[in-house]
Amino acid sequence: MIEVQLPQKPYNVDLLDQELKTALTIACLGVTGRKGIHWAILADDAPAGSDVTARSIATAHNAAALTPEQTLRETVKTTAQSAVGVAYDALTAGQVRALFAILLWREGALNNDGTVKPLGEWVR
Repeated sequence: MIEVQLPQKPYNVDLLDQELKTALTIACLGVTGRKGIHWAILADDAPAGSDVTARSIATAHNAAALTPEQTLRETVKTTAQSAVGVAYDALTAGQVRALFAILLWREGALNNDGTVKPLGEWVR
């Protein structure tokens, strides 16, 4: 395992992890960080230059950008938040769906893309 120290800056670690894994495929095992310092974890057999690629991706990384999963979560949370203080019989269909999605997420019933997992994976 090779640890490549990345430039010190803010990161959306989930997005950076996706960006590195997309660019480096199996050579990238993930991203880790401690106390504001982040490393790309590369496989021992990563192709030459993978460290340079990891650093350049990290340098170009936009920490304010969200993964599709994060965008979906934020949309659901915003819609659910709009239900606060609303009587249950006055909730909109969108608010009901958002509140239900939150419950499904808490039960582990949703994939990251918002689709429902097979029942055998989460129904006890």
